Amino acid sequence: MFRNTNLMICGVVLVAFSFGAGAESFIHTSRSSETSLNRPSEQASFTFAIFGDRTGGPDSGLLVLERAVTEVNTIGPDLVMTVGDLVSGYNQEKRWLKEMREYKEIVNRLRVPWFPVAGNHDTYWRGEGKPENEHDGNYEKHFGPLWYAFEHKSCWFIVLYSDEGNPDTGEKSFEKPECQVMSPQQTNWLRDTLKLTAKAPHVFVFVHHPRWLGGRYGDSWKETHEILQKVRNVSAVFAGHSHRMKFDGLCDGINYFRIGTTGGIYGKRNPLDGLFHHYDLVTVRGSEFHVAAIPVGSVIDPKSVRRTQTLLEENPWSIDSKQTRRLTYSIKIPTFNGVSAVIRIGVMNAADDTGDKGLTYALLDPSSEVVSRGFLNSSDYQWIKHAVTPEQDLLLILTDADTEFTGEKPGNGGRIIIELDVLKSP
Repeated sequence: MFRNTNLMICGVVLVAFSFGAGAESFIHTSRSSETSLNRPSEQASFTFAIFGDRTGGPDSGLLVLERAVTEVNTIGPDLVMTVGDLVSGYNQEKRWLKEMREYKEIVNRLRVPWFPVAGNHDTYWRGEGKPENEHDGNYEKHFGPLWYAFEHKSCWFIVLYSDEGNPDTGEKSFEKPECQVMSPQQTNWLRDTLKLTAKAPHVFVFVHHPRWLGGRYGDSWKETHEILQKVRNVSAVFAGHSHRMKFDGLCDGINYFRIGTTGGIYGKRNPLDGLFHHYDLVTVRGSEFHVAAIPVGSVIDPKSVRRTQTLLEENPWSIDSKQTRRLTYSIKIPTFNGVSAVIRIGVMNAADDTGDKGLTYALLDPSSEVVSRGFLNSSDYQWIKHAVTPEQDLLLILTDADTEFTGEKPGNGGRIIIELDVLKSP
């Protein structure tokens, strides 16, 4: 059951799904049993993946993207979509082209076709020599059309562009409602395209900005939503930009989803609030479709070889005074030969009778960018995981939350272990 609390163009809607299958004699066995097993559905089905924003964070986000590509190749969907912000952008042509090549070099490793969506990082120009329409030309030259559609297994995929800019001045800004409108050219194209989809069981729409939230995104999405809902077979709209995974509700039969990050920056890591690196996996079967968010780092090819190297044997740690309320660990990643590698830092925060509130942690990359942060408060091991490259330098900072935030008697202790998991191809 879902509750709609954010969709600005409809009220609260509850959605319930029911499942069931009849029992049939299709089991071949030499044994007898009073239990009936249900025949699985024989409807044709397919899957596709959706990558979230890559940009807005340190270059280490490219490692997250690499890991996602490796995992999606293991899963083997039909295709991969994105929701935009493929490059860091906000720059001039030379730097933009470098970032474009970095992104494409990684996603071109996918064993299935992938389809881009343009976001503000992909098209905003900063600095001298700004051309008309900023990076729109570079995007269309190297990634593809700003809006387009295609059919796959009777379903349609429609990509929209949410950064055409102010129709009078051409200014691009996702902070100004007057810049968040769709041109008559794109709107007319959308109407004409939807005429082609009349017999499709599903139409899926992809756009960068979640304009349905209103506010700084203006109110122009109402018109777009009306166009989409009239055809009665648009099943879902997927957007990015907010760097947060969230289901924004069901309106007129259309499900509205936001995808979080696949390498981009986010605030304090909180998977329960949608703040974590992931990609979505969508399964389409008949009149149904199912969406699952897959955390990056959770899929392993069982045919691959995983080797674990201990970088720091299990060791005790302690914080026993206000003067030493912070511990730091310098971590040097050794040279390794493999597809990818993940550092795993296990921290045990022993319970005590002093009102212990736990630890905060921050993991910093060589440029002093925080690549992971959070709170540790368990007497069992809690694991910090981060994709790494050979010979990379990292810094782990543990801070006694009792001393810094609560005024409780300082003092904390536990154990720590640091391991490196290297994944090798089968």
